[in-house]
Amino acid sequence: MKRNLLLLVLVLIISCTLSVMVAADDSVVFADDLKSFEYGNEEFVRINASDLEVYFDGRQLNALLTREQNKELDDVIILLDEYETLANAEFKYKDGSTLTSVYLEKSYLDEYEALLNGDASACVIYFDLYDSEGIKAATDSLYGERVALKGNRIISYDEFPVYATVNGTGIELIRGVIVYCSDAVYFVDFDDVGVDSWYDFYLSEYKELSAWRITDSKLISRLSEAKSEYDAEYTLGFSLYDGISQKIAAVLLILLFAVAPFVIFVIFFVKSFKATRVYKRIYRTVCIFSALELIVFTIIATIVLM
Repeated sequence: MKRNLLLLVLVLIISCTLSVMVAADDSVVFADDLKSFEYGNEEFVRINASDLEVYFDGRQLNALLTREQNKELDDVIILLDEYETLANAEFKYKDGSTLTSVYLEKSYLDEYEALLNGDASACVIYFDLYDSEGIKAATDSLYGERVALKGNRIISYDEFPVYATVNGTGIELIRGVIVYCSDAVYFVDFDDVGVDSWYDFYLSEYKELSAWRITDSKLISRLSEAKSEYDAEYTLGFSLYDGISQKIAAVLLILLFAVAPFVIFVIFFVKSFKATRVYKRIYRTVCIFSALELIVFTIIATIVLM
């Protein structure tokens, strides 16, 4: 009995110890002014993240607040991004107000500031919005030969977003677009044309705009390969999707405007022979409208298929 009790106590001690260790691993200590915090062996500093698109879907951390911080704060919710280089902290104050701040691992701060100043050394080009990897390249390789691109004279083109990035993190900031024309591949720097968002850029609206013809052969080769894969997937995916959707739509139209009215016509036509005088008129009216609908549908379907 004593042995069992001793084992139980040991198990409880070990469990508590492990819980404390786990809690310690996921705990952060904020500076008094909440501008930074320590997490593990790293320091995170508060940054301006207003232009970033980051999803904080990583681990949740615990805040170890000082006595003074506890006087003002009710709760702090801290979430990491998947790379664990960015953190989002939501401070809930006792007066009912809320403050949200984004923190970056300090070792990446210089690269992040360079990115904000337009001097990021790395970029990524996305041919598919569902592709989390993209084509990574050196930013300098985008700037080949400066040209004046005749935007409104380009009838057919493809464009793909280019994001400046900080290697090893999920930090990305829109930089411009890759434009595929019939003669070459161009890079349009949004700083040159005064655009902040890819969704606000329409090449056809420009009579002429400054662009860079990409001359780096290795980058062109990688882009061409990715473009070929994109074209193949796009053509196959959409042609297959369109074919299936058209078949489904055709089946639904036939069921709704041909089969259903015909069934209704047959049912009410049979019932009209056994019904009383009042119901017989109602059933025959339904039959007439069903027959008219079938005639109209047949005429329209014949015209469309001709």
